[in-house]
Amino acid sequence: MYRVFNMGVGMIAVADKTKAAEIQEWIPERTFVIGELVEDNNKVQFVN
Repeated sequence: MYRVFNMGVGMIAVADKTKAAEIQEWIPERTFVIGELVEDNNKVQFVN
């Protein structure tokens, strides 16, 4: 299926990280925190 269909990350919610655990409790499916937005003088930075 990965060769035929787009098996992306699905639905994404952007929220304050202090509320992440609370929001995850509201969602009955398994959820993951996949990143963080940071300010960095117009550079791209991936933070896990």
